[in-house]
Amino acid sequence: MFSKGALKTSYIAIAVIVIIVIAAIAIYFTTMPTPTPITPKPTPTTPTTPTPTILTTPTPTSTPLEKITFRWGTSRVGTTGYKTLAKLTEILGKEMPNYDFSVIATPGAAASIKDYAVRNLEGCYAGTLQFKHLYSGIGLFEGFKAERYPVQTFWCFTLDACCIIPDAKKDVYRSWADLNGKKIFTLPLAWELGMWVRDGLTLLGINYTHVEIGTDMVATSLKKGDIDAAFIYITSGISLAPWIKELEMSVDIAILNPSPDEVSRLKKAGYVFVEVNPRVFSTNVDVEKIYAIPLYYGFHVGVEMSEDTVYKILKIFEKYSKELIDYDPLFKVLEKDFAGFQVLGIKSCPEIPVHPGLAKYLKEKGLWSDEWRIAK
Repeated sequence: MFSKGALKTSYIAIAVIVIIVIAAIAIYFTTMPTPTPITPKPTPTTPTTPTPTILTTPTPTSTPLEKITFRWGTSRVGTTGYKTLAKLTEILGKEMPNYDFSVIATPGAAASIKDYAVRNLEGCYAGTLQFKHLYSGIGLFEGFKAERYPVQTFWCFTLDACCIIPDAKKDVYRSWADLNGKKIFTLPLAWELGMWVRDGLTLLGINYTHVEIGTDMVATSLKKGDIDAAFIYITSGISLAPWIKELEMSVDIAILNPSPDEVSRLKKAGYVFVEVNPRVFSTNVDVEKIYAIPLYYGFHVGVEMSEDTVYKILKIFEKYSKELIDYDPLFKVLEKDFAGFQVLGIKSCPEIPVHPGLAKYLKEKGLWSDEWRIAK
């Protein structure tokens, strides 16, 4: 057995040992170097070829072509003027894509000119007589205030006026004088060709009553006796307007020619007569020759359209002159002598200014006359 003193000594010895061990451990951890962190090596990968950058040229965005609106006035639907211009503008639309051409029907040449003159249209339909009346301020243009004037631009055809009667009356009426006191359709009041006819009847001293009706009512009116005679027209001596073709299919007609004396008197007053082959009609009209009075017609603009543009239009029409005959035989006069027909048109009203584009075209052909005046 240990004594109390021995036990005490033993406890002291154990405590000292424990203290020494703890101190040693503290010293070890205090003096141990900080471990260097190990950076893991990256896993090797198979190298790849970088994708090249492809430079592309952006597709340009096209700007839509801004078209020039061009409203061209003409006569009523179903007339030669309307039918002709419809085809001509169709051609221009193909050859001149920067223009948007449209055909505008009006009551007649005078109305077409007036709409152009006050800037409701860009082009008009006009003939010899209306040009003269416009520039003189007479007839349907008396008191009319024009903001601008059309000038001679393109002559296309003639309208050759003649008189028809019911076939049943061919032995009753022998000359125009026999129509004295009768009811006659002398073509619409707004048409210059009608004015030319009425002036001629007055010159011959024939008293008559003009009956104003639509062209589509002429056949019915002849049948019913509402009119005793009617004036119609043949285009360029070789073609009939659609309404006239329908008329001869609806009623039997005969041509009433003026007498030789009436022809002579009208010629002395400045009228011109042309002889037309009656085979232009599909039915028998009971004459060997038709004596008709012509006026020149065409489609005209002003000097706001440039010389080069009008020159180009004329060259286009000349280029298509053969093809146009398939559309309507009236174009034969242009195919036969395009430039020469322009000269005849100018000669029908030489006092009216000529568009610089038409002048350029005729100078190129050696057909220009210094007596004519170029519009400015």
